[in-house]
Parts: sequence; structure tokens; C-alpha cells
Amino acid sequence: MASCSKRARVDEAAFDSFDEEDEQPSSSTRRDAPLATTTALELDGTQRFSPTSMEALRHTQALDPEPEPVQHRPTHLTNGKRKIQTFVFFDLETTGIFPSSSGQEVLITTSEHATARLNNLIHETKENDYPRITEFAMVAIDRETLTKSLRKMHDIEIELRTNDEDATRFVYTPANVHSRLINPGLTSAEWELYTKRQSRNSKMVLTKDDLERQRTLLQEWIGIRLFLENLPKPLCIIAHNGIWFDFRLLYGELRRHNVLHDAFPDEVYFLDSWHTFKDLDQQSLADVEHVLAEKNNLLSVAAASRSAEAVIVNPQRTRPGDNADIFESVPIDQDDVLIIHPVAETKKTPVKRPDSRSTDVHQSPSVAARRALFSPQKERHHRGDVPPLRSDHPLNFLCSVKWPPAKHNCVRQQDFMQNQWAKWTFDRHRAAAALRTPGTYGLEGLYKRNIGGHYNAHTAEADCQALAQVAMAYGVDFLTYADRVAARFPF
Repeated sequence: MASCSKRARVDEAAFDSFDEEDEQPSSSTRRDAPLATTTALELDGTQRFSPTSMEALRHTQALDPEPEPVQHRPTHLTNGKRKIQTFVFFDLETTGIFPSSSGQEVLITTSEHATARLNNLIHETKENDYPRITEFAMVAIDRETLTKSLRKMHDIEIELRTNDEDATRFVYTPANVHSRLINPGLTSAEWELYTKRQSRNSKMVLTKDDLERQRTLLQEWIGIRLFLENLPKPLCIIAHNGIWFDFRLLYGELRRHNVLHDAFPDEVYFLDSWHTFKDLDQQSLADVEHVLAEKNNLLSVAAASRSAEAVIVNPQRTRPGDNADIFESVPIDQDDVLIIHPVAETKKTPVKRPDSRSTDVHQSPSVAARRALFSPQKERHHRGDVPPLRSDHPLNFLCSVKWPPAKHNCVRQQDFMQNQWAKWTFDRHRAAAALRTPGTYGLEGLYKRNIGGHYNAHTAEADCQALAQVAMAYGVDFLTYADRVAARFPF
């Protein structure tokens, strides 16, 4: 590892312009230098870092020969499940990027996979391939505040769709912010290379003059750690494309400054929002496919039962092939959806069913659940060049009023079609293919699709704010996903 007096050469490739939040490249196959460790000072009974002690250790402490194993920190559980209390949206601005490689990053959907993938990338990255941090930003929002904001965004979504409007869904959200400019500590040759690249890349807004007067990451880390330490736990740090870029780079910088050991407080986890949003969208498509198939099955049973009853009561009433289809021009009555079991013959006065529009909280859970899935809705409005929905389109009947904005924007009306029997189906594979368009899961693409309005966030703090807005567009699903998938740092 390079010291201040003998700094490693920075590869020119590390200065190439790149939007690290866009589609992910795969890993390279490189060996990593060993991990470093350091110690912490005991201050008022609490483990805290001292800039002076860290500076001394950086010059005197030898590196461990092998990487340290993952240190498992305690986890607070709520009713048997971890519940994240603070969501910290995190972003870095840097001197460059990691060298690119061919292939496609595999979607990560579990905490174990996330930890292992980040650990593998760390081990595969050469020391000289790490760029340097120039801006460090964290926007911390507690769970209650984030929940209130995503509900406000959901209300805005309903209003926009009801009034057939196309406007921003941005919701002001109170947050604790910690943002620092960082002196990357480059040599004269490295500064010259940085200035050359910065002049040709509009996204690199920080100049040499802006950065040379700032403190180093080593000097700033004690404040960063104290910021995290004072937030409610468990805490999840969220970065877009973080496994490939931000978290890997953070490891490299902490290692370069010999502050890896006990770098984070207990109960601090990480989540890569690139994988999170992609997985949530795939789940939304699968859910719609399943719900529509289930409704087809329910209505087929109901129609068959109705036909059999009609033949017994009035043989002239129906003929083979007269069964109503799932979405004829007049929607099938709700009772046909809800009551699918045969009813025994009786002379008693039938029990009156509750109105399908009732909001009575004492309804049977099973009935309420089925109504939530299948209750007819006011026809969905269209915006822009999207044609109006046909009266029998499934989106008029699925209970999409409960969907978060991101699900509305993921499930397209053109991905529903009628088969040869005139039954509606949902082409999940076609919908998924549309989401593979380049730029779809870049932060800018996600913001424009789910929030709307002008996006010009290419500073670390502004990107954190944009990422928080996109997360809210995924609703409560984002919170529960973070509870389940947030992973431990492998350092």
C-alpha cells in the first residue's frame, strides 16, 4: 500500500468519465492486496477514532498478511425480524472509475449474496485501480419520516392519475445530512491528469482549486463515524450501484488510510439500490401475472357453476360456449368472483353479503383480500401518447389504487393481451425486456420515470436526495425489502 511519501501511481483508466449509477459491468479477475487493521482510542468509555492516532498508525502499522473475515455484529430483531430504523442514502464523487470489464452483473437478491459479491470484488481489485474520493455525502432519514413521505407520494400519484396529469411526485422529506468535500491527495502528475479529464467531463464539477484546500478522508472520518454512531439503529447505508462502485471504493480508501478496523458502529448494514429496484420491478411483474391468472381461474369456476345452475333451472337459457369471458364488455359481478364454492340448497332467506364497496374493517380477511385484488376500479386515465384503456382492460379491474408509483410505471398496459379464447393475459417476459433498455436503471432514468420533473443531480448530496425520492416511489415494498436484504459489510 502506498504511503504519503511514496504514493502509488494512479492508472489513467481510473480517470475516464463514467456514470457509475447506470447499467452494471461485471467483475475483473484480479488479486487484491491484503487488508489493513488499526486500533481505536477509548474516549469516555466509547470506542472512537482519533485523527492523530490514525495518522501515526498509518505510518507505523504493518498490513495483515491476509484479509480479515467478516465480523458479525449483533442484530436487533422486532418480532423475530430485523427492522431498519434509519435509511442513509449515500453517494460519492471521485477522481475516476474502476477499469471496466466485459460481461453482465448477476442480480443480487439476498444479504448473503451481497456480502459475498462485495467481498469478491474487493479481493479482485488491484491497489492501483482504486480512484480517490472527492466528495462524500450521506442523507439520513428515519423510518417514521420516510414512511410518512412515501405515503404522501402515493397520495400524489392517485391525484395525478385521477386527473390525468403528468407532474412531479417529488415530496420534501426532512433529513439529517453529512456532506464533505475531500482532498484526494494526488501528486502533481495525478492532478494534471485529473484536471485534463475534469475539463472534458461536465459531470466532474469539482476543480483542483476546490479540492486542494479541503481535508483528507482520514481527517474527516472521525466526523463521518460519529454521524453514523448517533443515528438510530439498525441503520442501512444505501448506494446506487454501491457494490460495484461506492462500497468497494470506500473499502479501498479506508484501507489506504489504515482505518478499516472498527470503521463502522454496530448494526450498520448496506444495500445496493440498483439491485433492489430491479428485483422489486421483477416481483411486481410476477405478481401481476399471478393475480391475473388467479382471476382467470376464479372466474372460470364461477362461470362454470353459473352455467350448470342455469341449465337445471332453465335448460333453454344457455348453450355450450355461452359462458361469459373474464373481461366481457360488462364486468362480471363481484359476487361471482368472491363466491366460488357451491351453496347448499336451502329454504332459508339468504344472508345479505356486505356491499363490495364497503370499507368495513370487520370484513372477513379472506373476503377483504380478494376484494383488494379484484375490485373494479374507475377506468385508468392515460397521459401523453398512451392510448386510453378499453373498458374491459385488466388494469380497470386490478386494485392498482394501492400500487406505489414505481409499480404503476413498471406495469404497462401494452403488455396485456387477449389470447385465442379472448381471455386476457399478461406477458411478463415482454414487460421485463422493456426494462432492460440501457439507462433504465441508472439513477437519472429511474428518477425521470418514477418522480418526473427535471433531473440535474451530479453532486454527491444531490444524488443522495434523488435516490431517496426514487426509493419512496417503491412504497412500503422498499422498506420491507431493506429489512430482509440489508447485508453486513465484509470489512
